[in-house]
Order: sequence, then C-alpha cells, then structure tokens
Amino acid sequence: MLNVDYDHRSDVLYLSKGKPVPCISEQEEDGLLLRISLETDEPVGVTILMYRKWAPYRAMLAKRIAQLLNLRVEDARNVLRSIDNENNA
Repeated sequence: MLNVDYDHRSDVLYLSKGKPVPCISEQEEDGLLLRISLETDEPVGVTILMYRKWAPYRAMLAKRIAQLLNLRVEDARNVLRSIDNENNA
C-alpha cells in the first residue's frame, strides 16, 4: 500500500510504503529524497521537494518513483495523476 501526502503550502510530496518506520533519507542525484528503513535497510518512501517544478517531467518522475520503491510504473503514474487532479480541482 502506498501512502500519499502532499503539502500544498510547502510544495512537498511524501510517498511511503506501508506504516511509518524509523528511517534515514538519502538524496538521489535527481534531487529526490529516498527514505530507507533503519530496521531493514530497504527503501520505504520518497520525498519530492518542489513537486510542481516536476510538472513537465511527470512520466520520468513516475518511472523514477517506481524504480526506487519497486512499484509498477502505472501505479506510480496513477498516484501522480490523482495528486495533480486534486490540486487542479
């Protein structure tokens, strides 16, 4: 299960797999913050700062999220689409 939280005011998107766990964050080359579980050393989430700046690159972003969190690209794409739809409503 992918948990989604978008902070509109700060323009930060938080994506997490499962329940919250203690973790550390590592910044990826593309600026995404990968959250890694301290218990399992597995990726458990991604934080995307300045989410709106990624608008022209949504397809690339969906692929990157899927890669980092071991998701289907279509699932990541659907999550991004739902966030965009909520913010344009």
